Amino acid sequence: MFLIFDSVQFEKCLNDGKKNEIEQATKNFMNEYKNLYGFEPIGFEFHLDEGTTIDFDKYERLDTEEQKNMLLLIIQMKILQLNILKKCSRSRCIFKL
Repeated sequence: MFLIFDSVQFEKCLNDGKKNEIEQATKNFMNEYKNLYGFEPIGFEFHLDEGTTIDFDKYERLDTEEQKNMLLLIIQMKILQLNILKKCSRSRCIFKL
């Protein structure tokens, strides 16, 4: 299971010294999930993945052909690992069945 965080807000929280609060909130979420569905929490890890720099509103305003071209460009950028991708903060939550 993944928890996805807004990258700007996540980094702001880390810079404000709230890492322990984020970790505790993640533990609380996992325990609530255990209580609701019976999955035993094992642990979690925070990590970063790549995302795109175009926001969804701007993407929606593009016409269909421009959207196709943008998606192709994003795929090519990801493949080439160019430095125009932004961070996507998330946590991988691990449960035992």
